[in-house]
Amino acid sequence: MKLPRSARLTIAEPTLEASMTLAEGEPPRGAYVDSYELRLAGNTIWLSFTPDGQLTEFKVNKSNVTPRRHKLFLDGPCYLTPWLQAGDQGRVTYQPVIQPLRIDTPQYASRAREVLVSQLASALRYFFHGNTSDEKLKGFGRSLRIGTREEMFSQFKSIDGGAHFKERVASLKPVNQNFHAVADHAIAAMTPYLLQAIDQRVADFMSRVTYLAPLRATAERSYRVQDLSVSEVDPRGDNLAMFLRSLSEEESNSFAAFTREYLGFESKIRIEGIHAGILVKEPGSGRHMNLVDIGFGFSQVLPLTAILWSTCCRRARAGNRPTSILTIEQPELHLHPAHQAKLAPMLAGALLESRKIKRDIRLMIETHSEAIINGLGMLIHDNMIAAPDVQIVLFEQDDETRYTTVRLAGYDDDGALRDWPFGFFAPVADEQFMLIRIDRSSVDDALGSTESSTRTLGCIENLLAAHHSRKHVLSFNIDALRKLSTAASRLSERARAAIGKIKGDWAEIEGLRKAILWHLEIGIGTAYNGKASTCEGRHVIRVHMHHFEDFERAGCSVLLGENHTDARLYAAMGRAFVAFRR
Repeated sequence: MKLPRSARLTIAEPTLEASMTLAEGEPPRGAYVDSYELRLAGNTIWLSFTPDGQLTEFKVNKSNVTPRRHKLFLDGPCYLTPWLQAGDQGRVTYQPVIQPLRIDTPQYASRAREVLVSQLASALRYFFHGNTSDEKLKGFGRSLRIGTREEMFSQFKSIDGGAHFKERVASLKPVNQNFHAVADHAIAAMTPYLLQAIDQRVADFMSRVTYLAPLRATAERSYRVQDLSVSEVDPRGDNLAMFLRSLSEEESNSFAAFTREYLGFESKIRIEGIHAGILVKEPGSGRHMNLVDIGFGFSQVLPLTAILWSTCCRRARAGNRPTSILTIEQPELHLHPAHQAKLAPMLAGALLESRKIKRDIRLMIETHSEAIINGLGMLIHDNMIAAPDVQIVLFEQDDETRYTTVRLAGYDDDGALRDWPFGFFAPVADEQFMLIRIDRSSVDDALGSTESSTRTLGCIENLLAAHHSRKHVLSFNIDALRKLSTAASRLSERARAAIGKIKGDWAEIEGLRKAILWHLEIGIGTAYNGKASTCEGRHVIRVHMHHFEDFERAGCSVLLGENHTDARLYAAMGRAFVAFRR
């Protein structure tokens, strides 16, 4: 997070990294703050606490600044990060974020500050005349701010501390240990205020979270017009009609363009007397229809598109505070799989548009949709978004202990899933399977006009049909898969269904291919001679496509005319490698 100059804590505007570690206490206390670690301007601050909140260790840049004669405790009331206070005990209380808060006008109050300023005054005494009073030294100490060591050195030397001070610092170097002691204690003295500033900053951030619930409001044929200015869609979309009514003509056109681009339909509001109706024009239709007269999914996706467009794409209105996080639960709920597949491009498009207008927004999506997960992978492959733009957080509950494990997954630069529990949504194949990579040379030959094109297409048909029957897993280069899709009319219904399924599972299948150590690659050319080789640490057997003219052989993944027992052995090898990688 950034701490602006108006916070009066730092010399410049450094980025502050803050982490809080919680520990599980004995009942009935529950979890408690075990430690803080703060990093800013090249400095590291470390504080650790007992279960009852007493400070046990306080270090700044490895220097021990823990007060020896006073006790410091965590205290409140706070929003998230308890503060430091001096005394014999502390009492942490948490309050809800109920009003907009801004770090630009912080309210600081801490008795711990004075304890730490006294220590700072002791460190300063080395540089001042012996007759300088403690209060004067404390005053000099209170004027110091946090910065890089060079910034703090320049700040320190600029103190108007009299002739003795000027003499002392005239030849002072930044490496001087007495100066380092002053700098570390100055940072320590600011730490109680830092914790309060962090707390207020987090509260401000959380007060700007926008939320859309999983179950959106059911559409109504008409809504009573309310003479209200609606700036955002509420969590269930109950005020959607009044939100659309409040849009200017320019905003209405922008919203219509957004829904048309990503979902293929348009919406508008129609006012008749004291009632308003939401109208939708479906793809290929020449007229608008009332929202209640079309599929239920439209009433569920329309609040989603409205809140996405409003927070990410809409030009800011005067007085509106920008959203920090847009949280959406199960955007895919009640949507046909074909529409679920459109959500990933829409989410990514909204995020990219927010960057164009310099709006710093994060999207937090809770989903059970493999279409969204795999769709994001395809967008990364197509360079629409970058792999670091997406982080996946997995919650896996143990069937026996009921404990939930939280871990991270993501994508590589090609869009393939990494650190992914393959089969998380549904198994991509039966337990015994082989992973087969269809080389692009096979697709090019099948769709070409060579003597072998028809033969190659028939082999691909057999392999696709076997994939549809869950006998093995087919993997394609995405460009080859898209090219094959253009000739889907030449394939059977089972093969076409397999192409659709492979496209839907593409990121997961690619991640699986990269995770296991062994797979089969099928193509056209002399390189596909049945011999094994090692490529990028994985074992690959390259086999010619025309060995799969027989469907039974294709379904059993039999190589070079070998028997079914060998095929089962190959499948077992593939299964063993997957189990090992898991």
